[in-house]
Amino acid sequence: MKNDHCRVDGQLLIARGANRALHIGLQLPEQDRGAALLQGRAVRALPPLSAIRVDNPIARTLSLHQAIEAATGTTLDEDLLPLRRLMLCGEWIQSHTRHIYLLHAAALLGYPNLRAMASDYPEVTTRAQRLVRLGNRLIACMAGSVTKPSNLVPGGLLELPAPRALAELEPELRWARAAVETTLALVARLPFYRYRGEYQFAAMDAESGYPALGDGWLTSAGRREIGDSWVLCEAVPPVLTGPLARYALFQQRLSPAVRELAASAGLDSVNRNPFRGVVVRAVELAAVIEEALELLRRYHSPRNPSVPLAVRAGEGWGGASSSDGPFVTRCTLNAQGVLDQVRVFSPLDFNRRALERDLSDCLKPWDAVSEANLRSECEHLVGTYAPVLSRRLRIQVALSA
Repeated sequence: MKNDHCRVDGQLLIARGANRALHIGLQLPEQDRGAALLQGRAVRALPPLSAIRVDNPIARTLSLHQAIEAATGTTLDEDLLPLRRLMLCGEWIQSHTRHIYLLHAAALLGYPNLRAMASDYPEVTTRAQRLVRLGNRLIACMAGSVTKPSNLVPGGLLELPAPRALAELEPELRWARAAVETTLALVARLPFYRYRGEYQFAAMDAESGYPALGDGWLTSAGRREIGDSWVLCEAVPPVLTGPLARYALFQQRLSPAVRELAASAGLDSVNRNPFRGVVVRAVELAAVIEEALELLRRYHSPRNPSVPLAVRAGEGWGGASSSDGPFVTRCTLNAQGVLDQVRVFSPLDFNRRALERDLSDCLKPWDAVSEANLRSECEHLVGTYAPVLSRRLRIQVALSA
């Protein structure tokens, strides 16, 4: 039965059919979470504040630091950039693994969580836990902590990572390179809901490589400047960022070996089914493991851990891609180097209209669907955007008046 209404009103999405009314309560994260704590603070005293507990703390923090560097006219030394990419590789490994195994593999195989799978699939559980630990180790080597990256400062790091700690990661990354092939074989066999979304894809763009840090956007409609972020949020059709968008726009930048893995998993050049995005995440997992190994092979310890910041008034933008999509930060500094304004665009800000559209389209036949199946489908769809949101879902079905 066709829905005649589907909208997000605060934290409540409502859809109505001919005979029943459907209420979906979605507890959305606070807008600009933590940004208010940064305003009024000097940029040279940020580490404890940029270490607020949030999802994807590395991408979020790096977007802030790049904005500050742009505002102060600071250019990062070239030999510090690989460390930033390594940190993002670690966050992607951790986040993609959690998404693949904890959300999709467990739920689509009929288990409430990964722990419940352990007795039937012990090797799957062990592999997932080991991959998450690897991502955490990569992050901790440079950021100082997985959840609170207090070693990160605008301009670089407080302290450089110990060379021995980085070298010890190589054997584990070589194991992970083989493990991800098994992961792809697993997710390619999962039973997916059938759905096709209509989006304008958008992803952060850099001069080369699969995007993680960037100075602009590439969209289905062409390249744009990073400062146009607010326009992307209002684009029609809805903008989709994250794995599906990156794969559609940048798959030719993947190595031949990773593209071969994608083909073996049955991926087309463009995938518009968000439920099947878990396969794209597994392909990206293979890509970042490969990149992390290459970065470690070519790594030379920088002469200095950071570049000094100038104290001046200015305005800047910065962006870094998390596994779920880009974080873009805009900041304004006064002449004393104090943050007057901070605005953060999260993946949900960019993807919110696409999520609303997908929920609306997916729920069109909901009048004929049981409440249990409806809940399962909604949880999976919301979880494809951000797993944490699916745990904040409340669904209520009642007879229409």
